[in-house]
Amino acid sequence: MTRPGGGVRWCLRQSALSFAEEVAALDEGGASWDAVFVSSLCSLSDFKACAPARLANLPHVLYMHENQAAYPVSSHVNAQDQARDAHLAFTNLASIEAADRVLFNSRYNRDSFIEAMGSLISRAPWPVGGNWIDRLQAKSHVAWPPIPEDAWSRTALHNPASAGYADRGQGNRRIVRVAWPHRWEHDKGCEELRDLIMRCKHDSELEFRWTLLGKRFSRTPEAMKSIEEDHGEVIDRMGGVETRSEYLDLLQKCDWVTSTARHEFFGIAVVEAMLCGCLPWLPDRLSYPELLPEGSSRLTPWCEGIDRERELLKLWNHLGPARAEIAVRRIEESIIQLI
Repeated sequence: MTRPGGGVRWCLRQSALSFAEEVAALDEGGASWDAVFVSSLCSLSDFKACAPARLANLPHVLYMHENQAAYPVSSHVNAQDQARDAHLAFTNLASIEAADRVLFNSRYNRDSFIEAMGSLISRAPWPVGGNWIDRLQAKSHVAWPPIPEDAWSRTALHNPASAGYADRGQGNRRIVRVAWPHRWEHDKGCEELRDLIMRCKHDSELEFRWTLLGKRFSRTPEAMKSIEEDHGEVIDRMGGVETRSEYLDLLQKCDWVTSTARHEFFGIAVVEAMLCGCLPWLPDRLSYPELLPEGSSRLTPWCEGIDRERELLKLWNHLGPARAEIAVRRIEESIIQLI
């Protein structure tokens, strides 16, 4: 069962109730189930309370692909709404308590939830939750999400002559093509991206060319407008990708993938870019250190003597657990063990 994308807050508040209604109708029709598996955008505690009683004894597995305790709040959200929506972090905690097993998509996701939730609980007027951290750690482990197989089947092209990509630009500077494959939203660091592009424009050794992908929304951040208006001469592509095949093609033509994100609980877009042949130019924080093998966390376009083939092979081997068939099997095994 699914719900349309968007409306995260409403999904957390309401989806469990509507799912419970759907399950009740199927239950009356004689349907049966082996387990309950939900994502963190569904309140598992609400679902467990409202679904038919005979589901209560089934194994309940929660996949935490994000958490509301550590998610950064947009500056467009006023203080009153921020305070009101703090309860969504408690929705996550109640879901975790209601689950028999919890799968986090990264260590950073689990650790950031524990830290942020602990800070929130410390402000409560009376003790809350008891030994919730011990219970969470005892029944949780990390399971990377499955990365679609088409990303693994690509061969890195890197500035193919047939695409008209030159290796040298103005003043004989070496051209470096960088992908930024993120949603155009506040939590992905649009202002930081604008500042980075400005700093790189005047580099004496490298001529940076930017491919800015990711979903564009109706309200475009001012920083993205500024990039489009003021730095168009260094932008190879800015949004407007219609098909997944075209999206992967564009990643293949880049040398590096970067991120300016203020939060990243896993980073599927970054992983896909690396599988398409982009070297990681990533901050040493959030979930990114988990995605990189030893020695690859400090790479930048200014590093000399990089053995590109060796680095990409290291990345592929390290990211193997995210291959769709492997990642799905691990999640399935967690459910089957409980059944």
